[in-house]
Amino acid sequence: MKPMKEQMKAITFDSEINKESIKQLLLDIDKIPETENIILYMSSNGGSVSDKLNLVDYINRFPDRFTIVCNWDMSSAAFDLLLEVKNCKVKVSNIAFSRLHYFNNTIDIRNLNNNFSIDHYLLNDLQTRNALFIENFSRYLSDEEVEEIKKGNDIIINSNRMKIIINLLNPGVLI
Repeated sequence: MKPMKEQMKAITFDSEINKESIKQLLLDIDKIPETENIILYMSSNGGSVSDKLNLVDYINRFPDRFTIVCNWDMSSAAFDLLLEVKNCKVKVSNIAFSRLHYFNNTIDIRNLNNNFSIDHYLLNDLQTRNALFIENFSRYLSDEEVEEIKKGNDIIINSNRMKIIINLLNPGVLI
C-alpha cells in the first residue's frame, strides 16, 4: 500500500502588507481544512510592520502547516516576516530580491551617542522584537550601505544575500 500524499493548498499573496490584505489572507487561510498544509507564494513591496506581525503570529502558531515561497519582491516588512517566522519552511527563489530601506534606526544604533534616544532604549530592552532585529541586522550592513541609507537610498540585495541573512538571523527555516 502506497503512503498517502500530504494534502497541500497553494495561496498567492502579492500585495502590500496592510490591515486589509492581511485580513483577507487570514480569511483565505481559515477556509483551508486543518488537515491541509499551505504553500504561501509571496511577493510584497512591504507595508505595515504592525500588520505583518498579525501574519507572523498566525504562522508561528501553526508553523508545520506553512511553507513560504519568496518568488519575487520581498522588501521591507515582507523581508522582516522571513526573519520572524519560526519553525516553518521558507524557500527563496533565485529571482527573489529585497529592497531594504527602513534603517534610520540601524544607523542610529551604529552611531549611538545619545543615551536618551529611542534607539538607546530599544538596545537596553532586548526583549522587544524590534530591538533584537535592529541590533542583529545592523551587523550585516557594510559601511558603504550605511552611507547609501544616510542619503535616503534603498539597499537592494539579491536572493543569495537574502538566504545568507535569513540563515544567520533565523537559522533552520530555509529549505
